[in-house]
Amino acid sequence: KMIIVPVGKAGNRVVQCAGMISGDGEQCTFVENVDLEGAVESWLATLEQAMIMGVAKHLQGSLHGYKGKKEKWIKEWHGQLLITTGAINWTMDCTKALQAITGGNKNAMRQLKKKQIGYISRCTDFVRGNLTKLERNKTVALITMEIHNRDVMERMVKS
Repeated sequence: KMIIVPVGKAGNRVVQCAGMISGDGEQCTFVENVDLEGAVESWLATLEQAMIMGVAKHLQGSLHGYKGKKEKWIKEWHGQLLITTGAINWTMDCTKALQAITGGNKNAMRQLKKKQIGYISRCTDFVRGNLTKLERNKTVALITMEIHNRDVMERMVKS
């Protein structure tokens, strides 16, 4: 779905799109509204760019929010951004651990895996709490990805 701005609502002279809404009801606003007038091929290409820029803007916020309390981060950000942010941070952490191993710290990946297990434990405690259906679905999806990440770490530790 699209977040439509009718003519005149925001001082606009044409119908605009201000963002998108997922099937779960999560809203992602654009950096700038897109005018929905003229040839559909033209505004549709502009709409696609607005979607990309909007998601990129929200991803920046999610990456920043990841550094704080995870419960707040999960509640505030879109599900797909949680997964993407988690994947980015997990990759950076694993890269640092592998570099540490190269530098002589043979236990770096084991230490990271222990941290990952603690994170999964906090997420599972959180999912048992008082959450909306959407928050619970986002948390379950995140836990699934983090368990996969833990399993990959375990394989790296063993190799």
